Amino acid sequence: MASGGRTISLMLLVFIASALIMIFLSAQSLFTAYELYYQGLTEQALYYFIYGIIGLALAAYTVLQFRKRTSLLAMKELEIITVTECQKCDFKNIRKFVKGDFVMKEADDCPKCKKPILITAIYQKPEAKKKTS
Repeated sequence: MASGGRTISLMLLVFIASALIMIFLSAQSLFTAYELYYQGLTEQALYYFIYGIIGLALAAYTVLQFRKRTSLLAMKELEIITVTECQKCDFKNIRKFVKGDFVMKEADDCPKCKKPILITAIYQKPEAKKKTS
């Protein structure tokens, strides 16, 4: 899991660096447009102004997209359930998943008949559905 955190932080640095570079170049373009406008070169000033505005828009878009992606990457912990059943007395138990569990594995002894019980199912606990009124 540590490598996943490093990947996200590396991506964060790359996106921040690219956004800062775009903002810097856009500001430089807008400053050039300002200077050209006062020199009387309005056509060239307009081009630099458009480049500057487009650059600022792209920088803002990049930052917004990265914020969306990081919220999607923040995954919540899944709750995995293991179902164990006794083949003799039909005792059934539901417990949290433990690393190493697999279906048809013999688990602990049955509390009723003291025979080994089998893991019969492993699944993600379903989330409670929201009521719509």
